[in-house]
Amino acid sequence: MITDGQQTTDSGPYEHLDVASEKLKERGVEIYALGIGKDFEQAELKLMVSRQNNIFVAPSFDILVQKVAKIKEQICNSK
Repeated sequence: MITDGQQTTDSGPYEHLDVASEKLKERGVEIYALGIGKDFEQAELKLMVSRQNNIFVAPSFDILVQKVAKIKEQICNSK
């Protein structure tokens, strides 16, 4: 999940993040979240990830590009 803000709740039906992600977790899907910018909600990222260390943050997409190798290494080494 890559996000730059908060869950959209005002444009149609939606499931709360913890409910939506639980279905994937039950199937063994490892969920990672990437918060971009300054306005994302850390609490929402925590609701959806499989583990707390599956959260990555970057203040901008430019900084994200610099972090990609480290993120990729962490994700690949976690299995």
